[in-house]
Amino acid sequence: MSFAGLSAGWVLAGLAALAAVLLALQRLRVRHRELTVETTLFWQEAAEEARARVLMDRFRHPLAYLFVLLIASVLWLGVAAPRMESDDGRDHVLLLDASAGMARGTWLAASRERLLADAAWAPRDRTTVIVCAATPRTVLLPGENLLLLAQRLANVVAEACPETVTQTIRDLIHAPRSDRALAIRAYGAGYSGGLRLAAQAADVDVTVFAPQSPVAANSGVTALGVADAASGAWGAVDVLVEVTSTAGNAAHAPDVTLDGAALTPSSTVALGSGVRTVFRDVPAAGGTLTATVPGSGDAAALDDRASVVLPARRPIVVAVPADVPRALLAALRGDPAVRLTAAHEPADVTVTRDAGSTAPAIVLVAEDAQDDAFVVVTTGAGDADTMLQAALDELALTQIDATSLATEAGRAISLGVRTGDAPQVRVWETLLTARYDLVLQRAFPAFVARAVRRIAGAAEVTPVVAVGTTLPGALAPLTDPTGALLDPADGALRAVVGGPHVTAAGTPVHVALLDTAGTTATETEAVGDGDLVLPAPPDLVTWAALAGLVLLTAEWLLYRAGRLP
Repeated sequence: MSFAGLSAGWVLAGLAALAAVLLALQRLRVRHRELTVETTLFWQEAAEEARARVLMDRFRHPLAYLFVLLIASVLWLGVAAPRMESDDGRDHVLLLDASAGMARGTWLAASRERLLADAAWAPRDRTTVIVCAATPRTVLLPGENLLLLAQRLANVVAEACPETVTQTIRDLIHAPRSDRALAIRAYGAGYSGGLRLAAQAADVDVTVFAPQSPVAANSGVTALGVADAASGAWGAVDVLVEVTSTAGNAAHAPDVTLDGAALTPSSTVALGSGVRTVFRDVPAAGGTLTATVPGSGDAAALDDRASVVLPARRPIVVAVPADVPRALLAALRGDPAVRLTAAHEPADVTVTRDAGSTAPAIVLVAEDAQDDAFVVVTTGAGDADTMLQAALDELALTQIDATSLATEAGRAISLGVRTGDAPQVRVWETLLTARYDLVLQRAFPAFVARAVRRIAGAAEVTPVVAVGTTLPGALAPLTDPTGALLDPADGALRAVVGGPHVTAAGTPVHVALLDTAGTTATETEAVGDGDLVLPAPPDLVTWAALAGLVLLTAEWLLYRAGRLP
């Protein structure tokens, strides 16, 4: 037996207190004193004035004391809500979905109430309750009092994250556990993935309570993408925004602003369940772009807004000497990101022939000055093979016809990587002359442009960060909206909840929900609505109340019969 209203310690303490108080009251007796009255008219008044309560030395009515103590104890046990445990041979885990989809209508409230009702019947010493929000957290351990659960669930709200119930079910199935079977009860919409996982485990049973309360139609931002401008403009980007709606709810083009100023879409395409809009040549000056679902009053507000911080791109100043190779100069002049200046002026990147230079530069060297035709100097340490492959991809060297260059040079054309004080790209100057066809290859302007951007550390277009996706390494570490530091244990940093995040350097990073499943979830997606399968224990609270009533009736009858004082 356990108690839902009080702990066992408080129940025992209450019983002891009742016994002591009733014993003290039982020893209070009336001592009479004689009074002389002039007439019987004042007899009743004199009798009342003569009564006095004093402690007697002798305990004279044990039967009456036992009756009163028994009645008080039964009522006290009723307050403590005794319950018989039902042992079905299984460990129970109750999962409350607190993802963005549960913000629709009264889904979360209905699921919470049903969980509390089921927890009252579940075996207390073998039941765990977990809230599946952005980070699943246990709110009730086996053996804890049920009153704690109601308090801990009172402030649970839906968070801007996809559902984590399926992953939690997967973790529970694969986690070390006892030899007992496992019964998992999920409260929310359908979790077909979790049910499939349970079907593969013979000792695991999963049921779902799906709230059937009616909900309004919903629209939400489900895609937000940023890419280099198709026009080639360095200081601009293209943005794609997609709004998805549930069936029967007409989707409208989103309201998109850049630092509060409205943007006009370049194109709008109606989809089967939404609208896709594209914004061309949006200024890339570090502003915050925000997409908002027009109107209000739909079922869930967590997906009605998504933001992203655009890259800050200013012209890259490149200092060139007067005798720079013509092919290199032409490639630099054709780059929209580059602004040329004289060699003696301050610049982000310098073109030089000084082999000892320690500044960010494109260094033109003689063939006998280095074994490799291309050498990338980086300031960071790391695995040599990894850095070499990264440099090949970043500088578009894989697109260069190295075979023809090697044939013309009579030696291998290779790439080397080493560390230094500043980022540099060192290249044989003869490769930039008419002797070789490198300057005629289509990949040459791309090589020059990427080399300049790498050396200058120019802001690249950061993919829009959606909840659950891996953040680019340059953004780590960062804090979430609550101020908690996201510290990846496996080297992969993932945001688990939507909202504004901040890097260690203070750079804002907006994480968007972008969860189509949560936006389009409806009550018809319920997988099951079975009752909690447990033997029904007796209602001891009702029996305690009935027992108290019977004892009171018996005491009254005994008193009327003169058997009790």
